[in-house]
Amino acid sequence: MKTQNNDNNDKDPLDTKQLEIYKGLKNIGSEISAFYLDGIKIFNSNNLETKSYLLAHIAREIEGGLRNVLVCKEKSVKKCKECGQSIGRVSHIDSICDVLGVNKEDSFAKEWHRIAKDFHRYAHRHGPWKTPREKSGFEKLWKGFENVLFELVGTYYNLLDRVDRILKYETPTKEIIETLPNLLELDARYSYFFRNLKSPQWLKPLKEKGYFSPEKNPKSQEVSEQLGYYRIPHWTALDYLENIANKNSEQSSDEITNLLIEIVNSIANYRDENGERIENRKIYFENYGLWR
Repeated sequence: MKTQNNDNNDKDPLDTKQLEIYKGLKNIGSEISAFYLDGIKIFNSNNLETKSYLLAHIAREIEGGLRNVLVCKEKSVKKCKECGQSIGRVSHIDSICDVLGVNKEDSFAKEWHRIAKDFHRYAHRHGPWKTPREKSGFEKLWKGFENVLFELVGTYYNLLDRVDRILKYETPTKEIIETLPNLLELDARYSYFFRNLKSPQWLKPLKEKGYFSPEKNPKSQEVSEQLGYYRIPHWTALDYLENIANKNSEQSSDEITNLLIEIVNSIANYRDENGERIENRKIYFENYGLWR
């Protein structure tokens, strides 16, 4: 069944599976999802003599981009001999296993690697004096790659698996921190992430990115069906602070203590442009005993 993608009417219609992949990639970022949409347009075209090359290039960008974002180890300039991309001080299969949290014997890791390791070969010319590769030469690999993408990000629960994997990282990479706003745009995933994040090493980069900025303290909301009554929102990002405060009380760290104090004081002392505090008693009196 074909489903029209409403983002832009001039794009090729996507089938149900492709639409789910697109939405999943969109939760990683607009650039990587745009590569996928253009890949579909190229796949559906019969007028491009270099179709196989173009598809292979796009597949490399998507696959490498996913590993760059989701792998927990910092990258270096070292390049993978199989795919030609910078993927860190590990091999291509090792970085795939790192994303999935599995060993090299995992069947899905093997399938992902089997497909992706051939992208490099198709992406480059095989001799300027030769005839171009068949237009359909990369189509089988592309369809196989779509199966991999669907397993990675094609449903809410598959993408939640990626979040679970990220939650296990002791220290976030720059790529993960930059991707979080997209990945956590959905309220349910945002709440799930901050309720389950445990590592103190995330505190400083999350603070620097403004996740605990006092202006984000949610205001009380009037209940529409009960005038005069107010609903007090829960600021889920502070659940992580509770996790860290509890952990820090057992394994005291001056750096973590100081960061927590800075965050607490900034919230407690905050005034808006009118000089008023954000009234949220759940934050000030119920959460974590911070102001008791």
